[in-house]
Amino acid sequence: MKVTILICLVSGSVFKNSLFVTDPLRNCENIFKSMIKVDENNSQVLYKDEAVFYYYCKDKEGNYVR
Repeated sequence: MKVTILICLVSGSVFKNSLFVTDPLRNCENIFKSMIKVDENNSQVLYKDEAVFYYYCKDKEGNYVR
């Protein structure tokens, strides 16, 4: 299944990454967790050293994926 993850940063930037998922255990949350790092000192989730505001995933038809 092709999944597109969109990561929206506090700065207003949006990153879009499409990938094929064959493992049923690789859901949107697991994909997101593999792409970010957690700054526990500042209680932030970071993508490319920038704070994440929110994220979501869509399939190739544009439906939201969990």
